[in-house]
Amino acid sequence: MKKIVYFYLKTGGGHISCARAISGYLDNKYKKNVKNLLVDGFTESPRYIRAYYEEGYKLSQSYAPWAYGAIYAINKYSKIVRFWSKINADRMMHKYVKKVIQKEKPDIIVNHHCVFIPAIEKVVEELDYKVPMFTVVSDPYTVHPFWVIGKKFHYIMFSDEARRAALNYGRSPDQISVFPFFLNEKFSKIMSQKDKIKTRAKYGFSKDKKIVLLLGGGDGVPKADKITKELLNSGLDIEIAVVCGKNDILKENVEKVSSGTNVKVYSFIDYVYDLVSIADIAIGKGGPSAVMETLLSQKIPIITSYVWEQEKGNVEFVVRNKLGFFEPDIKKVPLIVEKLLKNKKYYDSYKNRIKNLKLVNGTSQVADFIYNSKIK
Repeated sequence: MKKIVYFYLKTGGGHISCARAISGYLDNKYKKNVKNLLVDGFTESPRYIRAYYEEGYKLSQSYAPWAYGAIYAINKYSKIVRFWSKINADRMMHKYVKKVIQKEKPDIIVNHHCVFIPAIEKVVEELDYKVPMFTVVSDPYTVHPFWVIGKKFHYIMFSDEARRAALNYGRSPDQISVFPFFLNEKFSKIMSQKDKIKTRAKYGFSKDKKIVLLLGGGDGVPKADKITKELLNSGLDIEIAVVCGKNDILKENVEKVSSGTNVKVYSFIDYVYDLVSIADIAIGKGGPSAVMETLLSQKIPIITSYVWEQEKGNVEFVVRNKLGFFEPDIKKVPLIVEKLLKNKKYYDSYKNRIKNLKLVNGTSQVADFIYNSKIK
């Protein structure tokens, strides 16, 4: 039996969703031949450290995206990268990472957050522990130097742009493998029309009204309450669903502006696939998972915000290929929705471009690659 340990953090939903996608696929395919262990790296960390990374990320996305952008930019300088590498390896992460590795003795280590890289490398060196180690770089196009500071990791990436960035930061070609972006295996299949009708009924939607979904990952769509209000005030004959993730404040605000309407408001859910599949348009931020969930389901994305630089490549991919829209002025969002839903030819032009991309879910490729890995 192969034991695989996945290190992740709860900063947004993308990191843990990637870990769940790989482990879920391997559980189904290899069953008794694999044991997957998902490890929250802050399990034994001081509360202030967890708050800085998790709550700080959530609050900055909702109320001060410029602050996160500033931190992101400052941390690109090599001296600061080395400073934080040492802090992460020696203080914040080292003790717990070492405890997990010593106890579990994994056959494979899969890392889903860049802050773990220094600590994992230091621990395996101290223990003289020789196992394949992977880092899944969850940003498909824009790669922060912190993602590729490890010299002993193999990097799983999702675009040639990311690969070139890693090479420029000093990694060797044999350390990098490029795959299609991956999500939960459900997204490998387009829901049939028959199943869409059943799913609409299951979640209380009408048979034929158009559905606009607000979807933004683990922390919801920034300003989802204001977007919802604009859609309601537009008079469009649509149904609206809003996924707020773990952002309780956002959920409360959306419920206030939509009180007395048929807007459906959700917290963190495990049936995103169902909602995306029955939606006609998905409004959200430029996070990789939300964008790819929308495109793999052949829905049209309207992106209203993105994390400065980090998610810029995702937005550029959508806009450059005319797959959807970037509109930060939320007052204009209902106009885009109206034009798409009232002009079938216009709507179909976007839908056809998405179909013609022939995007595939890379879960099986990535998971099998990791499972069958060996130390060279």
